Amino acid sequence: MGAFQGEAIQRAARLGDGLQGGGPSRRKGDPPADADELQARGLCLCGTPDQIEAAIRAAHEQAPFERHRFWAILPGVEPTVATRSIELFAREVIPRLRDL
Repeated sequence: MGAFQGEAIQRAARLGDGLQGGGPSRRKGDPPADADELQARGLCLCGTPDQIEAAIRAAHEQAPFERHRFWAILPGVEPTVATRSIELFAREVIPRLRDL
């Protein structure tokens, strides 16, 4: 995961903590505390196009779906960085998944 992605995900997790009353004592249902927890819960995917394709295919095998949400503009991510992620996903990942 790129440094910018990790920082943005951590900011989003902290925002969720503030909105939902999370804090040092974690309990079931609390928002994720950091990027690692977001990924561990399967709430986000970060990686190379190959890694993202593999993760989406694996999820589709477990529970077939017709739509996938893609949210590249996380709090704290510069628009140019988000645009680059969107373009990379569109150019490198979507064409590989057309058979799903």
